[in-house]
Amino acid sequence: MDDQTATAKILIVDDDPQTPEVAQKALAQHGIELLTVATAAEAEQVLAVNEISLIILNLVLPDADGRSFLAKLSQQSSTAAIPVFVVLGFSGPQPRDECLRLGAAEIVEKPIDRDQLAMAVALTLEHMTSVGRDPHRDPLTGLFNRAAFAEAYSQEQVDAEKRGTSITVALLDLDRLAAINERHGRGLGDTVLRNVGSILVSSLRQTDVVARWEEDEYAVLFPQTDTRTAVLTLTKALAALGSAPVIHEGDTAIEASFSAGVATVVAEVPLDEAMARADGLLLRAKTEGASHIRSSEDGAPQSLQKILVAEDDRVAAALVTHRLERAGFEVLHRANGKEALSTALANDISLFVLDIRMPGIDGIELLKRLRDTARYAQIPVLMLTSLGREEDIVRAFKLGASDYLTKPFSPVELLARVQRLLRRVGSTT
Repeated sequence: MDDQTATAKILIVDDDPQTPEVAQKALAQHGIELLTVATAAEAEQVLAVNEISLIILNLVLPDADGRSFLAKLSQQSSTAAIPVFVVLGFSGPQPRDECLRLGAAEIVEKPIDRDQLAMAVALTLEHMTSVGRDPHRDPLTGLFNRAAFAEAYSQEQVDAEKRGTSITVALLDLDRLAAINERHGRGLGDTVLRNVGSILVSSLRQTDVVARWEEDEYAVLFPQTDTRTAVLTLTKALAALGSAPVIHEGDTAIEASFSAGVATVVAEVPLDEAMARADGLLLRAKTEGASHIRSSEDGAPQSLQKILVAEDDRVAAALVTHRLERAGFEVLHRANGKEALSTALANDISLFVLDIRMPGIDGIELLKRLRDTARYAQIPVLMLTSLGREEDIVRAFKLGASDYLTKPFSPVELLARVQRLLRRVGSTT
């Protein structure tokens, strides 16, 4: 490491003492200052009074889900440009993928390799020093990032409240990006992402705010625009995209398209709720195939997907059921694992939400029995667990869990996890 990295401050957010110990051995000799905290709340306090160069974040914290904290960092201009290394103590593709989609710079698996950590930190800090990062711009596409979009949405909330009007947002998912990356390489995939972003900016109106939301997703804010006009505007952008393919070096034309969900909400609705509604409409669009746009004005889907919730806490079950039913799902709630298993065998379930700790057959045993049933071997299973219970998460993933959510959770966060899992299934069928 050179003199430029020696002035860096790294914040470690992890209640496991082994992580700062390994980091200390790997990095302290290079003059890097390490600040260590155990919780997300303590991390926010440190970030408020220090100029941090890099964050090492454990995904399981005593007071927060690491993914939620990562998303919060990405939506604040003061922290959006700080690279984050996410530490994983378990193997789960969904959490790993989501962290990368949220902008994590690296995924570090436990036990942490000291030499690999030192090398990754050095390369990241040197890159940041040489190119820098705009706190309002996505480094790959040059579009606005989540933080800039959040600020634009906040301003639109103020303006819409004064006007007495609604707010319209859209979430766009680039169709078949995974297939493009697999067949032609990630370099071409990145070119597609940049070109699609440029075409969106040139095709939409100057007043529309376009941002890169996640890896293959774009968010659009339509100021003073009704739902129908927003859909028409996106339809024109989709047509423009269809007439401008990305050309591979071997003269292979790569056609790009997107699917979209367009949601119109009242001014009081926070950003995460507005985007969750757009995400739900995007899920409907994706189930119909590529290049579809669905909006708040569309009617309810003809067939409801069934979600089985196994949860013995009546309050938690009511919260989950209410939020999922509002989003258009049919929810079957059972208070214990035995009843849940019987219900699963008698129905066609699209997704399971299982509390890990239940009387009788607990969520772990129920998960095992579902995975041993041929029809449910690949159906998404979302596990509910308490904060800081990493051992429960490890057991669940070993038995085939798709994802997890820590209690207490927000209804919006629950819905986002469910919609993400269902969209992932739809993209592979």
